Amino acid sequence: MLEPIRQKLLNGEYIITRHAQRRCDTRNISTEEIKQVILSGEIIENYPRNKTYPSILTN
Repeated sequence: MLEPIRQKLLNGEYIITRHAQRRCDTRNISTEEIKQVILSGEIIENYPRNKTYPSILTN
């Protein structure tokens, strides 16, 4: 499940919405930290029935 997301990240095929950027700023999370988790993390929980989109929790 993470591999297609990793490929998009590596190819620069992603956007960070203003909402997501504000949330990250509030939580002191950098874009580089997000990228690092996507590239090296693993899925620890899966939420396929989330309200708007499927979601995952990584570490």
